[in-house]
Amino acid sequence: MGNSQPQASIHNSDDMLETVLRLLDDIIPAQPFIVCGNSYGGYIARGIAHLRQDLVRGLMLMAPMIIPEFEDRVVPKQTVLKRDNMLISQLPPEDADEFSSMGVVQGQSEWERFRNEILLPSKQTNYEFLNRIRQNGYGFTFDISSTLEHPTLIRGC
Repeated sequence: MGNSQPQASIHNSDDMLETVLRLLDDIIPAQPFIVCGNSYGGYIARGIAHLRQDLVRGLMLMAPMIIPEFEDRVVPKQTVLKRDNMLISQLPPEDADEFSSMGVVQGQSEWERFRNEILLPSKQTNYEFLNRIRQNGYGFTFDISSTLEHPTLIRGC
């Protein structure tokens, strides 16, 4: 949802999934494929694997969203294992706050990865579009729990 143009027809995650499925049907009709997704894209990938079980031959999820509703998530209190205070003090205050609020290991290489993979992409987010999806149904209207009989890899950050 970063550089993509918002589509008026997409109001919720069901619409997003349907749009992706139509694209897949246009590009690779009735052909087997492997699907990969990161974060919210991981949630969409799970929806694809559920609705196209006959075609999906593999699934790779990277830090996937599992529980769409924020209030239903149970997250442990952050425990910082390593903090480079010199590095944190040299960052712009807003960036330091973002990194410190999420990072468990807060060193130079972790900062660079956070900046490149989370911070910079998040600055491209179209929040109007994202909020519309969150307000109208961030989770699917159906249960995506299913068994995939093909290789699956799930990787956290």
